[in-house]
Amino acid sequence: MHDLIEPVLLADLERIRAAPRLPFRLTLVANRDPASAEIAAYTREAGTRETTRVDLPLRWPRGVLSVGHVALPFADDDPVYGLAPKANGQPEYPLGALTVRGEAGTLVVPLGNLARLRSNPFFSVIRDRIIASIEADQR
Repeated sequence: MHDLIEPVLLADLERIRAAPRLPFRLTLVANRDPASAEIAAYTREAGTRETTRVDLPLRWPRGVLSVGHVALPFADDDPVYGLAPKANGQPEYPLGALTVRGEAGTLVVPLGNLARLRSNPFFSVIRDRIIASIEADQR
């Protein structure tokens, strides 16, 4: 899948990784290694060059190659935007799990817009970090 990603995006990411010092903490969720769909969280604290790795009990879902900003706040089982919405009689057309095929130009919405990932398969990572941060503040 690496060969399918726009080279300029990979170059931007590499530029951030190579920066001598960042004024913020950076955490990147990515493959543990190029041959695996299993993931890890790579964190670099503000002002440092060292990166720590925490293996996560998650893997890239089949057919997903990136997570964009639109997907970040929505869990995989969200009834509208999830890739795997809970079957509870919610919306008839869950946008996140909608698979549309047909001739280009037939739909009012371009097919490419429907291919965008709308939920975060790694939402549990964000949720767990938010909970840990809240609990730390309450101590």
